[in-house]
Amino acid sequence: MRNLSAVWVLCLLLPAAKLLGQEVPRVQVHLAPSVETALGAWRADYANFALAKVRVDVSLLDRSYLFTEYGARFGGGVRNTSQILDFLLNDDGFIIGNGGSPAMVRLEGRGSNFALGYGNRFWMNKGHSFAWELAAAMLSHKIWFNNSGGVPMLSKPFVYGLDRLRRGIGLQSGLRYSYFDPYGAINFSLALRGGLVQTHYVRGVYYGGNPPSAKAQWDGFIGLEASWYLPLGGKTSSSAKSPSDQPKVRYYQ
Repeated sequence: MRNLSAVWVLCLLLPAAKLLGQEVPRVQVHLAPSVETALGAWRADYANFALAKVRVDVSLLDRSYLFTEYGARFGGGVRNTSQILDFLLNDDGFIIGNGGSPAMVRLEGRGSNFALGYGNRFWMNKGHSFAWELAAAMLSHKIWFNNSGGVPMLSKPFVYGLDRLRRGIGLQSGLRYSYFDPYGAINFSLALRGGLVQTHYVRGVYYGGNPPSAKAQWDGFIGLEASWYLPLGGKTSSSAKSPSDQPKVRYYQ
């Protein structure tokens, strides 16, 4: 009987949950730093990345929205660097710059991420919501050479034979928590994101040790994102009226 009672209460609550909604801004512009861990084939060269992203959400209704985002990718280091740097060493074990003096060279990961997708919100109460997102993504990554001595072999176009640039298209998904401030000042979201992209080797010339495979490889990632966003434009209609004593939502026009 207790189980039947629980089922009966759940059946009563589900229709009410479907009616829960809230007015939201039509457009949201996010500033979204995030951190990601490389998964799959590219983990042989890279470990972790930081991303600086700009994201725009366009709400269709109070629950559904479209979004697009672009992020610049920065990695603190590259694995197996000796296989690349050994190619630049002279007989004395130094990398020589343009002036004939030893140069300092540091290898870092660089890249970008572009996505276009759809999200669906599930409202809780007082501006809190969860959402799932699915998007088509384009990913690129390469080795960036930070050198202080103007090494000739690290100038263009010679560096193209060393940077291992790859680019491809795949899918990314995410779970997002968002808070809409009733006063329109503190609006933020937190997201757990992951994706899988099939990348291809872009450069037609390569020299040095450990040449990359010309075959396609699967590069994945998983990471955390925190964003602050600015609401713009009008607002969507709500599927449920707000209580009369609730503060009015302010939006930037």
